[in-house]
Amino acid sequence: MTKLFSLLLALTLFASTGPTAPAGMTGIQIPDPDESSIDPGSFQCADYLELVEAADGRADVRTVWAHGYYSALRGFDETSAPVSVQSLMDFVDRLTSGCEAAPGKLWIHAIKELESN
Repeated sequence: MTKLFSLLLALTLFASTGPTAPAGMTGIQIPDPDESSIDPGSFQCADYLELVEAADGRADVRTVWAHGYYSALRGFDETSAPVSVQSLMDFVDRLTSGCEAAPGKLWIHAIKELESN
């Protein structure tokens, strides 16, 4: 109960002060909710490549999301091969290459096409 109360208090304080970094964590920017969302109907490969080039962590979040989506398409479960660093690197390379070949393609379609390759 105390943990729940503490969480609610922290959320209340955060909501009243706005999206700023906690004390001692300078340099962290909380993105605008519109900027941090992934709209599969409009997010294109060019947008993804731009985030990769920015190297500020936003592409990493989308890459993790993409790998989860890709895994779900393949039927990832407890009998699947474990995820390794090498398999993630291969996934990123394939996704980046696919997007570089067709920057105007919807990103979600690029991910789906990885499944068929």
